[in-house]
Amino acid sequence: MWKSSDIEQAHGVVEVAAEALDREVELVLKRLATNPVEMKRAVVSKERDGKSQRTNDLVEAVTSAHVVEAVAKQKRVDLVEQLLYMDPIREIGEFDVPLRMTYADGRAPTFRLKIVPTASS
Repeated sequence: MWKSSDIEQAHGVVEVAAEALDREVELVLKRLATNPVEMKRAVVSKERDGKSQRTNDLVEAVTSAHVVEAVAKQKRVDLVEQLLYMDPIREIGEFDVPLRMTYADGRAPTFRLKIVPTASS
């Protein structure tokens, strides 16, 4: 049989662990929000008037798997693909990537993703 003092003590331990987890999540979200995650990608070139011109279209779409890998390398944060709420990105530019979680006020945290063309593109 559990004593009420044992239950109260266990409840206190759970509360402390939950608070520590909340602080850790908050630190991770701040780390994600500091600077954009930058990815370099090849872009499609089209011939016009005998000259090759770059477009904003990517040769290969950026998927959540690519973004998770870039976040791990640049931010030292391990995410799972299912946490990202995004469709494949098919052009260069800056994007807000929302996470599948919410703050207490109902907002979804996001981070900036910047996709730039490679130098040879």
